[in-house]
Amino acid sequence: MFRTAASKAAALLAPLALASGFLAAPVQAASVQLSVSTCDSFSLSGQAPNQVLTCVVSNAPTGCTIQGPTTGTINTPITLTAQCATGAPTSWAWTGGNCQGVATQSCSANSASATPVTYNVTPSNGIGAGNTASSTVTWTNTPPAAPTGCSLTATAVGSGGGATTLTATCSGGGAPTSYAWTASPAPSSGFSASTAANTQAPTIAATTNFTVTPSNGGGNGNTAAATATVAGGGGGGGISCPGFSNTVVMDENWAAPTQLRTSGISDSTAVIVRFTPTGATSGFNFPHITAGNGDQANRTGILSPNACDFSTPPVLGWYAWSNGNTTDVSFSVGPNVIGYPALTSGTTYYYNLKTTQGTCGGSCEMIIQLRSN
Repeated sequence: MFRTAASKAAALLAPLALASGFLAAPVQAASVQLSVSTCDSFSLSGQAPNQVLTCVVSNAPTGCTIQGPTTGTINTPITLTAQCATGAPTSWAWTGGNCQGVATQSCSANSASATPVTYNVTPSNGIGAGNTASSTVTWTNTPPAAPTGCSLTATAVGSGGGATTLTATCSGGGAPTSYAWTASPAPSSGFSASTAANTQAPTIAATTNFTVTPSNGGGNGNTAAATATVAGGGGGGGISCPGFSNTVVMDENWAAPTQLRTSGISDSTAVIVRFTPTGATSGFNFPHITAGNGDQANRTGILSPNACDFSTPPVLGWYAWSNGNTTDVSFSVGPNVIGYPALTSGTTYYYNLKTTQGTCGGSCEMIIQLRSN
């Protein structure tokens, strides 16, 4: 029909060109194609140059679908929009969830519950109703951020053993909902490897290393560690250093090192870090020691193949020591590196620590960490 309109326009232009006194170039017939999917045909009305092209709909809507997300977060609206291939809808009837009764082309869907919701819409025009379109949206909770800044404390135990109180805290991220625990050696009673609470009170007979990994729906937080000491010596893996009121022994896993923490120790406590290197490497710092809780005491750290070796230099020449709140010792495993003690793979070594000057008021804390340079 539009092609006919173009021919009529050409016929009208020819007399106008003659009347104006010049011969116009021949007018070429134009071919224009107009495609609108929702229109079944077009009609042309009026006289040139004021003619109107009208979309003619002669069928009900077809090929109708719902466009929009199929997942959503509760209490956060999403937009669902009805689209039809043909039929030029003029009204829409929605059902499902909060879209029930909506009569516009789009619906702002929302849900307060974490559950799937099916939404339906039936577009219509003056001819009739089209097909009903359907879409299911799965609504979920927003996962919290994983816990961060997590730490663990363990109270000291008197001579002969007893219950220690473990307390895990996290300073950032989402609130933890569960806690995964480890203990070495295993407590005699009252210990659970998984809890919903951030505290527990296992009974220990010897100085024990604990770790905890808080988690929530967003994932695992960082693993924190602490050591519960047993007073009277001998509790730390059978080691009791002469001349000290207490000996704390902490075992470090060479293959999977963790940060060790001991608290509630006195100025007369010997702290022994026991480890067995494997493989050949070099350039490790072991350990990195810090003293917290306002601790002003200086400490000496001596690396030796013997526990309680506080000689200067220690026997067999494994010698590395420093004074201060923070002590560091570097060594190599296997090949000898100039300036570093050379350790033998598979041999157990001890980093012996003691207070040499100042005081921590009878309740110090030390954090021990194995790290590579």
